[in-house]
Amino acid sequence: MYQVRRKGVSHNRLIALTFVIVVVATVVLSSAPRRPSRGGVAVASTCASSSRQLTDWLEYHRAIGVTRFYIFEEGMGTTAGRWSPDVYVFSRKTADENQKNSPSRFAKWLAPYASGNSTCGANALFVRQTLNLELAISRAKKDGIEWLLHVDVDELVYPAGSSTLDLRDVLARQSPHIDRVVFPNYEAVPERPSYELNEPNTFKSVTLFKRNHLHIDTATYARFAQSARRDNPNFFLAYANGKSACRVSSPGLRPNGAHRFKTKGGGKEVTTSESAILHYPFVSAARARERAHRCDCTDVKECSMLAFDLVLANKVRGEAADFESWFDERVVENNSTRREALLKAGVYARIHAPTLLIGRT
Repeated sequence: MYQVRRKGVSHNRLIALTFVIVVVATVVLSSAPRRPSRGGVAVASTCASSSRQLTDWLEYHRAIGVTRFYIFEEGMGTTAGRWSPDVYVFSRKTADENQKNSPSRFAKWLAPYASGNSTCGANALFVRQTLNLELAISRAKKDGIEWLLHVDVDELVYPAGSSTLDLRDVLARQSPHIDRVVFPNYEAVPERPSYELNEPNTFKSVTLFKRNHLHIDTATYARFAQSARRDNPNFFLAYANGKSACRVSSPGLRPNGAHRFKTKGGGKEVTTSESAILHYPFVSAARARERAHRCDCTDVKECSMLAFDLVLANKVRGEAADFESWFDERVVENNSTRREALLKAGVYARIHAPTLLIGRT
């Protein structure tokens, strides 16, 4: 009798162990790089370096269902041999040739940015990203991709509209006549002083976000926006117009800058009510300083189209001895009373998905 019970216990344990192994294997395989099949969702990005942040960015987006990546190298050299099968790399040489020869460079909608000082700062980046997207669209059509987004490496797509955090579910629910889906952006808000920020992973260092006004009740936004803004030029320190996904089969598809796409006859566009782009532009004083130093324009006004970027550039180029203190005062959320009030009002949101999805394999 004793032996029979021992066998029964062992059998149950074996079943439980098998179940755990299957679950873990499923999680690992679901986010492992795979050679992409036809259809699916692709993300394009212009990257300045092949850093740990890019590795985490790829891992996260695989976990939410992105099946193809189009990476444009910016000073990274030829690194195609190091990439997994779901990553297609465009070298800087290929991108430069397209930027030089693309008819879009001289089109009315892009010419104002390409004809002026397009060698540094905001105009240069805008033109490069736009023309890189031309190549991404062309490649996506060859690959049979259904949806394409442009997402920077300091951004993550957050498919909150899916109960399983699967971007494919969010896009699959769109009617066939919808050409473009806009994802409003949320902006990361650091909560620790600069001297305490030791987390090397950008996407794990912050879980607090300002929600986009499109996802906030109008009366609530009017009441609390100034409190969230503090002494800064705008509610968001960076951009506020979100990013869009485009249906690759849409007629006459072309990029309309880095945030939008255009289709023949205008097409149909919708905005998501839950899903968003998580943007991490100023997660620490060190990262903010790096961002300011990326611009080598002589005139600071040419460095960015964003008001806070100009304030930041002037601060870094001027008297920067107290830069960390200035950053903590202007950017870090160090007031617990204000933080809790804005969370309760729905102006702030606490989001843990990146922390849970990155590094799980």
